[in-house]
Amino acid sequence: MDSTIYKHHVVEILSNTWWIMNLGLILFLVLILQFTKNKNLETRISIGKFIALFILIDFLFNQFWMYYNGKWSATYSLPLELCSLSVLLGIFVLITKNQFCYELLICWGAGAVHSFLTPEITTGGTLINHIDYFISHGGILLSGIYATTRLGLKPRNKSWLKVFYWTQLTIPIMIPLNYFLNSNYMYLNEKPLVNNPFIIGDWPYYIIGLEFAGLLHFYLFFKFHEWLSKKTF
Repeated sequence: MDSTIYKHHVVEILSNTWWIMNLGLILFLVLILQFTKNKNLETRISIGKFIALFILIDFLFNQFWMYYNGKWSATYSLPLELCSLSVLLGIFVLITKNQFCYELLICWGAGAVHSFLTPEITTGGTLINHIDYFISHGGILLSGIYATTRLGLKPRNKSWLKVFYWTQLTIPIMIPLNYFLNSNYMYLNEKPLVNNPFIIGDWPYYIIGLEFAGLLHFYLFFKFHEWLSKKTF
């Protein structure tokens, strides 16, 4: 992999940038939920589509910005990480309210939480990179929470197990793609640079740890959204 294209930027935990990103996320979610609290369903659906459009514009702008600056590469820039796929899922769910994609989104959203707790900005450390990182990963969490609390969706019983099963099917697809693209999508070839307690050991042992961590997180996020669906915010 050509490391000259990108300089991975790791945000130090508890640094000023870290606090701005995480407190900003909480404030952002609270403001959106507060603004839509007493809206009727038709208005909520329209707002959801507007949020989807905003996230889509950010996604397309980031792709254009990388290409414009000569940093777009099939090795790094394709939306083949779980977080990138979750961004597209979030857009789709807010527009269509598709149940299966919603369940994928809320479980895969666990990765977005870790992206805020241990941020690794793979496209660089500029202000634009930070803004895109915040919008894209914050958009994943917002899309799932908005779908649950404002669009009336709720996870079906044991859907987290089905999501875990379908997630495994991405591995045999990504392994040959990583080989031909000389890439590291879904971190199947090299572990992330961040200091995360769920990343244990070197290749391939950290993948096993991530599998168990994924199963646990899918269940916890399933229960979280199951709880959200029964509350009034």
